[in-house]
Amino acid sequence: MSLRNHGFRAVLKGINKHGDHSRATKKKSKNVGEQPRTEDLMGKMLSEMSSKIDAVETSLTEVQKKKVKLLSA
Repeated sequence: MSLRNHGFRAVLKGINKHGDHSRATKKKSKNVGEQPRTEDLMGKMLSEMSSKIDAVETSLTEVQKKKVKLLSA
């Protein structure tokens, strides 16, 4: 980026040599309340998935026990 094309203040504002004001006029993200942290969300999802896996494993063992009873009868 050359200082000759736009002047020093334009460079400070973020206007690049093609006249693009993208950095100067970039919208700032509004902080909408307290956003949950990624680690917290991942931990929550992990605990939910582990409880679901446990439920599936217990139902599978029950099915296997019933299968053994039916086969032995």
